[in-house]
Amino acid sequence: MLNQLRQQIDKVDNELLLVLKKRMDISRQMGEYKKNKDLEIKDPNRWEEVLQSRINKGVELGLDPDLVRELYDSVIHKYSQAQQH
Repeated sequence: MLNQLRQQIDKVDNELLLVLKKRMDISRQMGEYKKNKDLEIKDPNRWEEVLQSRINKGVELGLDPDLVRELYDSVIHKYSQAQQH
């Protein structure tokens, strides 16, 4: 039973990593687009909108709002760095 649960977690972790990779790829594309259009990389209004939306969705799913905030603070920070390169 324990091994089966671990295998399920491993599978979910792999799926999570694939989704994060996909998000990073899209962020890089956004960065290129913004550079080509001379747009600002960071948009604080959009960031607040995204963060609040994700926190609300996380709460609907039974997740701790602080966990969701920390996750997205980290993700958005790293991905905005990716947009700059």
